[in-house]
Amino acid sequence: MNLILALFVFTQFLYAKEGCDDTGKYYRECADQEKLFSHAFEKARDSKRSLLILVGADYCPGCKQLHKAFEQEPLKSQIGKEFDFVKISRVLGREKNPSGEAVMDRLMMITKAPQKPKGYPLLVFLNPVGGKGVFLNLQATSSKKTGFDPQKLSAEISKSQEYLGH
Repeated sequence: MNLILALFVFTQFLYAKEGCDDTGKYYRECADQEKLFSHAFEKARDSKRSLLILVGADYCPGCKQLHKAFEQEPLKSQIGKEFDFVKISRVLGREKNPSGEAVMDRLMMITKAPQKPKGYPLLVFLNPVGGKGVFLNLQATSSKKTGFDPQKLSAEISKSQEYLGH
């Protein structure tokens, strides 16, 4: 238990920006997003697992709905079994976060997407071993009235896994 606490404190120190407090937020917006991404990418590559990246912002209602969907079964178990997971904030407060934008540039190169997607949330799946990636079509998994449907999200995640060859 002490080792886990020490690792947590160390990672907070390693990634945190001075004078910034993201306590109680969904996203670690104070952290260096490039370091968070690189650490998650290397961990997924070393364990030969796919990497699921959630890009969003704490002020985004859709991002909060997606977090709630991720806490429901079968989605929660599916993500835990099949993926390494990282949340990336493109904003710091309400301003663009340069390290979050740098991560988006890397995701654009890996996925070979023609342009940066607009809005939040964004889900990106990467196969760090094979170097492939894909943005998930979240519009197919939600409605304005009910939010994100965990079953539809699960089905889209499975399709992405097939595309990535995992």
